Amino acid sequence: MAHFTPCWFRAELPKPTVMDFIAKTPPELYFLVPAGGNLYYGFFLYDDMVEYLTNEFLVDAVQLLGSVEVKKTANIPGCKIWGNQELVHF
Repeated sequence: MAHFTPCWFRAELPKPTVMDFIAKTPPELYFLVPAGGNLYYGFFLYDDMVEYLTNEFLVDAVQLLGSVEVKKTANIPGCKIWGNQELVHF
């Protein structure tokens, strides 16, 4: 049985950083929701993904959240989700 600790977050990320992250990360492990500008909401299936993101991209603007805020953002009509959209319902 796999062990995982889900992690909901909000982050200020430059677009090139997001594209690089998407290219390097298996899509089944996360989802990202663009909220305008450089603001993204998202979910990682494993909490060490936040450590990876902050180490890899030197992000100092990552905030951990409860699931409600992220799910609300992800369910806005027309919202684009990168990664595994099924994780929205996790």
